[in-house]
Amino acid sequence: MHLGNPYMTISNLSKKKAENSLSYRKSVASAGYIVYSIIIEAVMSNIDENSYIYLERLEPDINFHLINGKERNLIDSLRIGWDFLVSQFIHHDIPSEAEIEYAINYIEDELMKNPSLVNSDDLSLYCNDKVYQNLQGKKSGSIREFSKQDIEALFTRYALLSMGRSPVYDHVDMNAGEYMALLVIREILNHLGFESVRVMRE
Repeated sequence: MHLGNPYMTISNLSKKKAENSLSYRKSVASAGYIVYSIIIEAVMSNIDENSYIYLERLEPDINFHLINGKERNLIDSLRIGWDFLVSQFIHHDIPSEAEIEYAINYIEDELMKNPSLVNSDDLSLYCNDKVYQNLQGKKSGSIREFSKQDIEALFTRYALLSMGRSPVYDHVDMNAGEYMALLVIREILNHLGFESVRVMRE
């Protein structure tokens, strides 16, 4: 889906917008969020890159942070947390094709509202959500990179179930949250210009 031009890119995100976003987040921060932020900072210390995008899930939202050195600016928050998506769109043990299409359309609409998220500067995308950590095996302290093709292959295993394939063929245990998490990152990669997502372990 075409996201339109011109874009307000990450690189020219206005300082005022970043400050307003951070002020808003500070106004609603809880003790739990503060602790979570400390954990995030510890994980980020293992990343070699100076500038990158970090995805943070705080249901019902996904927050997009621009990391530049030791600075962390919130670019935007989208209401596309997977628990939220499951509650809004999934009504069967195995989601139907129609339910997945509704979820896809909703996510695309959310992404289209936020042109500042388009990755025109070719930055890397990082996250450390446990759903994605569980996809990379048991090796502790690693960073695994998932390409668009990797995510598409993982997503397709679930999508085939929605199209009627029996789970016994691929030994897939339906997990609606993981299904939606793969859908979210799939749409982000496809529409915001990222070639991969790098998953960190705590």
